[in-house]
Formats: sequence, C-alpha cells, structure tokens
Amino acid sequence: MDVRFRKRLSSAASQVEEIMNRVVKQFLAWFRRPATTGERIGAAFFGALGFFVVGAVARSAFGPRPVGFDELAVWGSGFSVVGIALGIRFPKAVICLMYPLMLVGGSAGS
Repeated sequence: MDVRFRKRLSSAASQVEEIMNRVVKQFLAWFRRPATTGERIGAAFFGALGFFVVGAVARSAFGPRPVGFDELAVWGSGFSVVGIALGIRFPKAVICLMYPLMLVGGSAGS
C-alpha cells in the first residue's frame, strides 16, 4: 500500500472512532436522564405496536395452525397491553428495543 493511502485510511478510522465515541456519550447521557412525559407516551406507543407484532408472531409461530385473524388480534392486543405497561414503567429501554421492531413490523406488509 502506498503511504498516502495508509495515512488517509488511518485518518478516516480515527474520525469514525471520534464520531462513535461522541454518539455513545450522547446516548449514555440521554439514557441516564430521568424520563419525560413525552418519552413515556412515545414508549407506550412504540411498546403497543412492537408488542402487538411480537404477540401475533408468537401465536402464529408457537400455537396450533391454522390461525384465524381474530385469534392473532386477541394475542396481539394482549401483548399490546403489556407493551403499554412496560413503556410507561421503563420508557427508555422500550424505546431502544421496540422502535426498530415497530418499524420492521409496520413495513412488513408493504
């Protein structure tokens, strides 16, 4: 490898490391702050949608088949109640865990 390329690569790696360190510090500062009412409301929303997907998938994966839509809706609704309760009690953990799942579950049909 050429020396200039190595220097550029090293510089890019140090910039990425600097950005990642800053992002981790910001995340930890946010996670350690007390939860606001808005975060609790958002976590309850994300928890409800994310746990609905978890409940529906769990029922269809582990129960007897065929599964009717009404049964999937009941299981999803039950899990949604759990997601709302967890979102209110542990908002930051639910936001971190369920937000990506809610996005994947919401876009699975499209």
